[in-house]
Parts: sequence; C-alpha cells; structure tokens
Amino acid sequence: MTCEATWHRLEHSGYTADLEVWRGLAREFGPTVTEVGAGCGRVSASLATAGFLVTAIDVCRAYSDALRAATPPGVQISTVLGDPMRETGLIPRGTGLVLFPLLVAELICGEHGKAEGLSMIAASVPPTSAVALSVSGLHYAHSGKREFPQPKLSRPHSYVASIETGDGRLLLTHERVSTTSRTQVNETLVPLTAADLESAFKRPAFALKEIPSAEGVGSSQVVVFDAH
Repeated sequence: MTCEATWHRLEHSGYTADLEVWRGLAREFGPTVTEVGAGCGRVSASLATAGFLVTAIDVCRAYSDALRAATPPGVQISTVLGDPMRETGLIPRGTGLVLFPLLVAELICGEHGKAEGLSMIAASVPPTSAVALSVSGLHYAHSGKREFPQPKLSRPHSYVASIETGDGRLLLTHERVSTTSRTQVNETLVPLTAADLESAFKRPAFALKEIPSAEGVGSSQVVVFDAH
C-alpha cells in the first residue's frame, strides 16, 4: 500500500456512522451498487461483504489497488479506474443505485465550481439508476481552526481543519503526523444542500436520510433520487 493510500485509510476507515444508511438504500434499490469516489473501499467493502454486487470507481490508482488488496477472500468488488465526471460509461448501465458518499459530491464541486460540478454529477448518473449523495458533513472536530495539536505520538495520526475561502468554498486541510514527519494536504470543496441537488437533478428528492455526528465528523444528510 502506498503512503497516500495508507493515510487515506487512516483518515476514513474509522468512520462508520453512515454505513447502515448505505446498506439500507442498497436493500431498497440494489442489488447492484456503484460507488463514485470509492477511495480505499470503506463503503464498497461494507456493501460487498453484505452480499451486494458492487462497482467501486476512483480516479486514484493507489486507492483502487489498496481496495483490491484489502478485500477479504470470497468478497467480490469490481474496481474501475477513472473519473466519471470526465469519462462517459464508467458507471455501468443497469446499476440499481449510484452512491456519492461523504464529501465526494462537494469535492467535485470544489474542483469544477458549483454549477459545473452539479451539472457533471447529474449527467454522470444513468437515468435508470437511483442515486444517493451525502452533503454537509463538514463539521470536523477542529473545524474553523488552523492550529493543530502537538501530540507525542506512538503511531501516525491525522487531524482536519476547515476554513472558509470567502467565495462559497471551504479549504479542508489534513494535518498528517507520524513519528518522523508532519505534512499538510489541502482539498477544496463546496458545501451543498438538498435544494442544490434537487435543482441539478431537476426533480424533488425521493427521500432524505439523516446521519448523526460521530467520530469527529458532524451530522450529514443523504439526499436520495429515484430513477427517472
């Protein structure tokens, strides 16, 4: 596993508050599920272990490789390397449910701008698929602060801070601290609401699912749209 994939797993694998929501939606709309921005497989692995037919898409080869390496024997996950915002056909036709879990849709809008990002997200989803997107889970334990703890570490830790940039975006800074180094990685995102997504998908949400705050991540909302 590469250094980047190791940090990604450290930062995300402990968050489990949303997993039952994704499993419930997969039971309702599956059994085929595609996760966009799957990373190292936190959500995909949970769904595949529960028996769903999962396709995990990510633009980062290191993350996809780490997902495959960590998949338990007997559990099948189809991994796809690519960016469905730029490449058509990556989300399989016939997928019952397409997932954009925590931060993924907001990071897409941070990269491309809110209007273009929302348009790209809506266009990427096959019309015969339901889609569920997580929004507003941005209240980290150190939200709004640029100061990070100075711990004495026996193992690597990662801390997160966010700061408004003044143009509707947030700069999310990951402070990665090991016993030998300290580095920062920045991501830009745009906070989204259910109303933003309803405007992009041009129809009312089919359902809203609430996820309580847990493990340093604030409460979030999953916005669900049924197939056309």
